[in-house]
Amino acid sequence: MVWGSIFITIGMFFAAGAYAFTEAQAWEDAVPKTATDDEILGARIASYVLWGIGGVLLLLLCFFRKQLQLAMGTVKETAKALVTMPMIIFLPIVQSVGFIAFMIIWTVYAVFLASLGDFTTTTIDITPDVGFELPEGFETPQVTVRQFVFDDFTQQSGWYLIFIFFWTSQFIIAVGEIVYALCFAKWYFTRDKSTVGSGQVWESVCDVCWYHMGTAAFGALILAIIKLIRTIIAYFQKKAKEADSKIATAVLCCCQCCFYCLEKCVKFLNKNAYIHTAIFATNFCTSAREAFFLILRNAARIGAIGYVSGAVIFVGKAFIASLTGGLAYFAIDTQIGMELNSIVGPIVLIILLAYSVSAMFMSVFDLGIATILQCFIADEEMFDGDQMYAEGSLRAYIDKYDPSSEDK
Repeated sequence: MVWGSIFITIGMFFAAGAYAFTEAQAWEDAVPKTATDDEILGARIASYVLWGIGGVLLLLLCFFRKQLQLAMGTVKETAKALVTMPMIIFLPIVQSVGFIAFMIIWTVYAVFLASLGDFTTTTIDITPDVGFELPEGFETPQVTVRQFVFDDFTQQSGWYLIFIFFWTSQFIIAVGEIVYALCFAKWYFTRDKSTVGSGQVWESVCDVCWYHMGTAAFGALILAIIKLIRTIIAYFQKKAKEADSKIATAVLCCCQCCFYCLEKCVKFLNKNAYIHTAIFATNFCTSAREAFFLILRNAARIGAIGYVSGAVIFVGKAFIASLTGGLAYFAIDTQIGMELNSIVGPIVLIILLAYSVSAMFMSVFDLGIATILQCFIADEEMFDGDQMYAEGSLRAYIDKYDPSSEDK
């Protein structure tokens, strides 16, 4: 499946280039001409660019073949770990329950805070247009407007409540990621895999609650601050748009883009820091620093893992959603199909729900792949030869390639 997705991706660029070149040739030979010379030239340039991209991808495939084989081995070992610890796939449900419980409490506070505003009455004079004078004896018309306003304390409390939402939601996500990483790390660094089971999951939950809650809270705090800054920028963007200030809108838009990129980078670094914490039991700052340099040392491997895991996870989500949609169509059509005006609406809703649920569960698989890769790199750096913990596909990779070579 992985090799198929790679070759299909490369083949699509070559096929698109061939199509663009064929269209350009057909436009040039057409009598009378149906396209301008610029359009013909543009189609030919597009074909050359597409062929060039396909060629570059083919060269990259040859150059990074080792990394791709390691990535596929990592995916296989992650699947084995999931089979060994089946209870891990139910942890997202526990996370969702925790988040829902928090949202209920948060919503109650938000409703009470929103009710602290007061109605104020404002009288506004309607000024006539320039050059228009009111007849003698008529006064300037006035309009009374009632507004619901909040004092400074209530507004500050609202911002604080938003910050609490960001921090707590990210904290719940962080705790889950550390638990997943700890499960996979313990599985990897166990010689006898038959001794690992679902009990390892609950043991990891207890370890995280006892030892690593501060790490999760600190990582979540950083993301919460960034999200709060983005929310404040969005607030000023709305004000700038209402004031029709082009310069302010452009500057704030650039700031929003910068903080969006920063948030994505911090999320990626946090995830790897949590994995490093699960493996070595270090604090957040130490884990973040070590994870950053680990990413630099193994950029090619992590890039290959990103491509392969992305393809596998997308196929998995698409398969689950399509299978659920197909079964739902068969069930609805045979049971109550004649009673419905259209079956399309319910099927689309079911597919969307199935895709959302599959995305939640496949996120565990994604984190497992990243954890197994970090475990393998740590195993490679700390142990030699037969002392390594690598098994299965990863052991086959070690036997085939020399891990001590500089081309990692």
